[in-house]
Order: sequence, then structure tokens, then C-alpha cells
Amino acid sequence: MGPLAFMSFLSVLLWPALQGPSVGAAQVSGGLLTPSSTRVAILPVVNESGEKREKTALEQCQYVTDALQRQFRDRGFQIVEPQVVAAAMTKLEADMSDEEQRKRARMIEIGREAGADLVVFVVIMDKGKDIQGMVASIKVWLLDAKTNQPYLSAKVFEGLSRAQTAFNMPKMKRALPLAVDRALKDFMKPYKIVK
Repeated sequence: MGPLAFMSFLSVLLWPALQGPSVGAAQVSGGLLTPSSTRVAILPVVNESGEKREKTALEQCQYVTDALQRQFRDRGFQIVEPQVVAAAMTKLEADMSDEEQRKRARMIEIGREAGADLVVFVVIMDKGKDIQGMVASIKVWLLDAKTNQPYLSAKVFEGLSRAQTAFNMPKMKRALPLAVDRALKDFMKPYKIVK
């Protein structure tokens, strides 16, 4: 290992300690985060539902992204700007559509590069119908980029949109946010809605 590689390796190990109180600032007693000082990186949603229409597949990704942003923003968490996340992914040559890169360490690396405390990544798994309506399945990662600990790691959740939806809303527009709400329910329980 050359001197430059060693210094780079050393800086990765020491960086959290050099950050000082910002690492601790996101934590309070009882292991809860302080939302106002906790930055959340939402990685681009990947759609593996088999949706054939590209426009619809992209809309479904946006439904999930919007639901994630709403859940965190409503409780006062700070969302890392999408362009900052995109720049971090570009710098690290990260492609979350590549299943081989869907490792917790890789997601945490992206989050750290984006200056985030938490990292969220979602894959839309599939969609289907049952007798009650449209079912959407998502796989969710919610990781602490400072401690390397997972809150959720590749856990699957479902959302069900009843056959009748208000105002002719696409059923997936309802089912996907319901799946996100279900995924984050336990994590969000101690945090009150502030907005």
C-alpha cells in the first residue's frame, strides 16, 4: 500500500472522529435521532416490477420517492438534495440498478459521500392484483451511515390499494405510498409530525 493509499485509508477510518460533535449531534438519549440535524439521502428508486411502459415505471418510482420525502420531511428530517446524491453516486461509479452493488456497505459509502446520516434505498419488486385490489411490493433498506447499522435491510413490505380509488387515481399511486408507510412505521413511531 503506497503512502497516498494509506492516507486515504486512514482518512476513511478517522473521518467520523474528525467530524466531532456532528456525529453525536444526530443522536440523543435513548438512541433516538434529532430530526432537525439528521440528513437523509434517498437513493434513486429502482423499478423491477415488470412494468412495460417506461413512463408508468418512472411515475411509480416518483410515487415512492415522494412518499419517502413526505415521511421524513413531515417529522423534521433534512433531505439531502437529489443532485448531491446523484453527484456522490457518479463519483463512486455507483449503479443501484446493478443487483451486485446493492450491498449495505455500498449504500453507506454513497450516503457518506453525500454527507448523509441516514440512507434509504427502495426497489419496487412487483405488482399484482388480489380479490381486494392492487398490491405493490417493495424492498427497503434504511441504514445509519454514521454507525453502519441497519434499521431495515432488504426487508419486503406490501401496500394494498382497494379496487375503488378516489378521483380515478391510479391504484399503484395509492399502493406504493402505503407500502412505504408500512415500511417506515416502526422507525417513525417515536418521531412526531412537525409539519
